[in-house]
Amino acid sequence: MWHCAMHRDFHHQQHTREIKNLTSDISQTHAILHIRHTFHSVKN
Repeated sequence: MWHCAMHRDFHHQQHTREIKNLTSDISQTHAILHIRHTFHSVKN
């Protein structure tokens, strides 16, 4: 029983980490697009 709880927590941590990585990837991509857009606006 104790092992099952540990196992579940481990998977939960992995899942949370994956979500965090995904979120940071999305925000980085969004930042890059935003910078590009701003750069083009300034250039024109």
